[in-house]
Amino acid sequence: LKAGILAQIYSHVKALDSRPTAICLDSTAPYLKADTHNFPAFLPFADLIFTDIYPVTHHWDSGRSIADGIALLRNHTTKPIVLVAQSFGGMECYPREPTAVEERLMLYMAWIRGAYGVMFFEHEDPLSHAGPGSNQRLRFPNSPNLWLECQRLAVEGAELAPALQSHRAAAPSVHVSGGAVHATALLDQRRGG
Repeated sequence: LKAGILAQIYSHVKALDSRPTAICLDSTAPYLKADTHNFPAFLPFADLIFTDIYPVTHHWDSGRSIADGIALLRNHTTKPIVLVAQSFGGMECYPREPTAVEERLMLYMAWIRGAYGVMFFEHEDPLSHAGPGSNQRLRFPNSPNLWLECQRLAVEGAELAPALQSHRAAAPSVHVSGGAVHATALLDQRRGG
């Protein structure tokens, strides 16, 4: 899809419906060379930017690729960014699911770097069958521990939403002593009722 075609689609959709539109970018992974990034051309044609940076078993470095990918997007747009978190594995080119600790690290790295939220999805592998003649499919995440962690993180994200969606420029700046420490300050702008 070329940016010009997306511009036409965006214009047509907005003429029919004023609700926010979203695109999902999968080319923001920081391990790609800078000259391969063409995503900035697509940013004007969506109101929400979803990004699927799937680092577990591919370029996993303690969540650094999540932080770098969100920061890369944040350098190109002020639009809301939502992490499509890797909560699957065991198929395609992902030999395993993230652990609960890795899932938590991915989300908090994204939130610290400027993501407004997270989206999880249940993936069904149409090629996996439980047995001959069966129509059962393998679903991801299939680890009960990972699925429970995704549920806990969704609740935490909902609680953090007013701060995550606040104007970050108004928040106090945070300085850390080393590159291995990631931190941010956010303002919770809830209105009392």
